[in-house]
Amino acid sequence: MDVVLVDSDIAKNPQEVADKPESKPTLFSEVLTSEQQSLIQTERDIGNIVLSDDGELLTTRGTIETDERTKGWTKKKGVLSAGIVNNTLVVVYNANNAIPEGLPDVKEKGRAGEFNPRTMMTYTDVSGTYSYLDERYKPSWVQQNVRHELRHALVAQQDETYSKKVGGRKRRFMDKDVIRASNPEELYQLACLDELHSHFLDVVEGDLEGHTFFRKLDSDFYSTEVEGSYLEVASSTSEGKAEATKVFYKLQGIILLQRMSEAGHIEGI
Repeated sequence: MDVVLVDSDIAKNPQEVADKPESKPTLFSEVLTSEQQSLIQTERDIGNIVLSDDGELLTTRGTIETDERTKGWTKKKGVLSAGIVNNTLVVVYNANNAIPEGLPDVKEKGRAGEFNPRTMMTYTDVSGTYSYLDERYKPSWVQQNVRHELRHALVAQQDETYSKKVGGRKRRFMDKDVIRASNPEELYQLACLDELHSHFLDVVEGDLEGHTFFRKLDSDFYSTEVEGSYLEVASSTSEGKAEATKVFYKLQGIILLQRMSEAGHIEGI
């Protein structure tokens, strides 16, 4: 698969870049650590991922990385494209053509895609995007799923870093049984926060089935650990539920400001 260049600053005049004055510290650089700034940039990179009408994995800024793995996957029947984003393998396919060897049938689970923490791989199926009006598939309808699963991969990477830092088995996916045996409440909260992270940014970006507003506290909320409303899956303790409520309304406020800004009611945030 060829590397696709959609939009980039790479082609600027080298002399112009050399003559550019050194940038002054920003508010973000003064408030956030370098690690936090790096995570924010990664979130932006993920937010730039899109799917073309042909199911090609693209980015609105820069290039999509490829390697031997992506070349191997693009040769498999049913695969439309593959690339590397934030050290995670991303595969896009159409199950109506074929379910690629080595991948599960996510459509049977009522899903458009998944993240596999053991292989650090995400896969998205575009078979549910057929438009009878246009008589063709619309892969862009599920491009938010690609971003959603990539954010689960980002959390898994952070789990790995944290686990090494504390010298313990703290990876939610890989050390699930260990955490559940020692502190099931911790697993409750980690599972909820992981999903909340992806869901919040789905809503902020407003590109997931038209969902541009947050859900309610008593709405059903997905968790790999337990079924129930947001508060039921967030924690099994009253203290945990109280903290989860605070987090929920803070995120709700950010989304409200975002929508007000988009509607022109307040200046851009």
